[in-house]
Amino acid sequence: NWFLPQNETRDSGEAAAIAGITRQVIADQQIDPDRVYVEGISAGADMAVNMGAAYPDLYAAIGVDAGCAYSDCGDSSGQLAYRAMGAYARPMPVFAVQGTADVLNNYAMGAAMVQQWLGTDDVADDGVANGSVSRLPATTTNYGFDQTPKPGSGDPCIQARNFPCIGGVVGFQGTYPYTVQRYADAHGCDLVDSWTVHGLAHAYPGGDPAAAFTDPLGPDVTSAAYQFFLAHPRSGGCPQP
Repeated sequence: NWFLPQNETRDSGEAAAIAGITRQVIADQQIDPDRVYVEGISAGADMAVNMGAAYPDLYAAIGVDAGCAYSDCGDSSGQLAYRAMGAYARPMPVFAVQGTADVLNNYAMGAAMVQQWLGTDDVADDGVANGSVSRLPATTTNYGFDQTPKPGSGDPCIQARNFPCIGGVVGFQGTYPYTVQRYADAHGCDLVDSWTVHGLAHAYPGGDPAAAFTDPLGPDVTSAAYQFFLAHPRSGGCPQP
């Protein structure tokens, strides 16, 4: 129920429950509190957005796979998420993945989520919406566009309820073509990574075909998210775009 107002804010509803679980795991497993992250897909992605806004002191960075902007997809400027951060406001690193063939969380929704966090981070770094975090990517890199996907023997394809994994249906092997855009903060440090997977429906790319909402075709966003998180501890640093 990520879309309910009581689950979007600090010390309230499901957000408070997830934060409590997180703190318990940190304590039980003696986890470095500087390296705690939250990531989800679909409704889980939207809840990860809520957690990043409500608990920027708890999570060093967030991962959003097929998600939308804060406040039930309504925060176009990023100001609402910034206000939700309150006294704990800081630039929040974000790893984002969105498929172009997603009909549930469409491409525009995923792009709006990226812009929301750029707006939030722009205010959070110095308290002013002054363009210190650019809405334009520092780098844009395309992968796989020089190769035409070829039918293979037919990878296993799991229909994620009503959302087929298109590449698996056709029988493609390997990976979808994809574009990675990296956005930098005022110091030129990597802050938001946005992965657009061309042809991906409402599914997790490179996932286990035995699970729901997965597409066996890549790219391997699991490894990419892990590397992003490693580069973004809560104490900061300056990874290059």
